[in-house]
Amino acid sequence: MASKTFHPFPRLPRELRDEVWEFAVLSLPRRGRAHFFTLFCEEDRAALVSAEPVVMCPPNPNIHSWYHLAAPQCSGPGRLSWIDSNPSAYLCEIGLWGACRESREIMQKRFMPINWFDWGHPERSPEIDQFPALGAFSWNGQCQKFTVYPQSDLLCLQPFNFDNIDWEYLDLSISSHKMGMGHMALVYDPEWELLLDDSIRSQSYPHVDEKGPLRCISRAASNLCNAGALWFIDYRIHRRPGTIPEANRNEFYGNSCKYVEVLPSDTSWEMDDSIFWFLKCLDDLLEEYYEELEDEYDGYESERSEQTSYRVGQPSIGVLACEIEER
Repeated sequence: MASKTFHPFPRLPRELRDEVWEFAVLSLPRRGRAHFFTLFCEEDRAALVSAEPVVMCPPNPNIHSWYHLAAPQCSGPGRLSWIDSNPSAYLCEIGLWGACRESREIMQKRFMPINWFDWGHPERSPEIDQFPALGAFSWNGQCQKFTVYPQSDLLCLQPFNFDNIDWEYLDLSISSHKMGMGHMALVYDPEWELLLDDSIRSQSYPHVDEKGPLRCISRAASNLCNAGALWFIDYRIHRRPGTIPEANRNEFYGNSCKYVEVLPSDTSWEMDDSIFWFLKCLDDLLEEYYEELEDEYDGYESERSEQTSYRVGQPSIGVLACEIEER
């Protein structure tokens, strides 16, 4: 089989080499990309067992953080890997960041990234929202760099331990979240429906549970999670053959795939609408919980500003399907 390596490339004129790198950069997924990470707290660090480093390189080693990002668990729960089955868009660009000095210069010129920690600094300029945050992780003995647009990209966070995630206390270790993400996602697990059904039967509020996935999910869907939109990725949903995609849907591009917004009224998808039942029931329980808080609040203060409503700051909720893109 003939080699795909073009050995004379270094002998090409610099201008032509730059054009090649520019063309490679243009082939990267557009803005509105999907990135997967494991979210864990310091208490669970010892449980992250792997032959390769799986924790994302710290943005500032001099700052201690309780929450961290690590390689995603796309091959199964507890199986962290930056490479295996990872659909993240950041894998499309790590080669260009690490190929050579010239490719890095083109990437730097193209993206003009902001340091991951600087992006989340409380005194940052609003203009920084237009620039990506530059992150890094170690794989195969090398530092791999990547960019994330915290306001327009989709950050899929896979909790390593649902019991230890408190969204309201996430700190600058994942700066984009602390300062407000545009889009956050959780991978939907149909087993959650059974847990929610138990909560409904027992007339309990998962929002105030001491532990469990529903507690974590319910709090993510409340105003405790500083995100503009919370998405649930349901891999059971597939597009019907021969159907035309609906217009005006949110789309996020991954590595050889894309995540597309799905509405209950859509007819181009083969889907189990139980996920919409789950989200409706979850929202109803949150509403009941908020109403009880409202009543309790009214008990000691008769006049209450609309700005202090418990619904203020709650993210919009939606469903995403995954489509494999043909090359």
